[in-house]
Amino acid sequence: MAKCKNLTDEEIQQVLTAFENPRLRYGKRDRLFFLLGLKLGYRCSEMLSLKLKDVLQEDGQVVDRITIERRFMKLKKRSRSVVVHPVVKAAIKDQVEDLAKRGFTDLGTYLFKSRNKANKPLSRMQAWENLQKIFRMAGVKGKLGTHVMRRSFANRVYEKLGKDLFRTMVALGHSHIASTVSYLNYHQSEVDQAILDI
Repeated sequence: MAKCKNLTDEEIQQVLTAFENPRLRYGKRDRLFFLLGLKLGYRCSEMLSLKLKDVLQEDGQVVDRITIERRFMKLKKRSRSVVVHPVVKAAIKDQVEDLAKRGFTDLGTYLFKSRNKANKPLSRMQAWENLQKIFRMAGVKGKLGTHVMRRSFANRVYEKLGKDLFRTMVALGHSHIASTVSYLNYHQSEVDQAILDI
């Protein structure tokens, strides 16, 4: 986690542009996976646990908040509910429509369904491989994995919240501030300047 890089705005745009490649068979699905991590800060295993019932209301509209049940959370202590960003809502809608075209409309269907006929989610390894392919297509280099989106989310939220550690901890669903700190970037030059300004 601490070793994954934090994507820059430019790198994020490069990745999103790479998803537009018409040769990508599951581009909509993989774009949604990327956006859920980047915009909502979910972990790989949390995203892979999602089913249609978790993202759709009874009327078929996308929910305003996605809640991951505690049994799918890292320490299984409590569930985590996050407001759904409008860009993510649109991506969910696209993925749901894509699944419906392939005959998968049951609310028990996994949002990130594997290609086989059984109702199983993608494996973590397959999710990682899909992201690696996109990162290569986008020309993004460095320590990249499924956690890069969560780390980028953490740093973006931290900046948006005025570098408030406590609220960033809440946004990430952490129990301890030390966990949150391990996600954040700092620049030695900023630390040096603060010391010089005292």
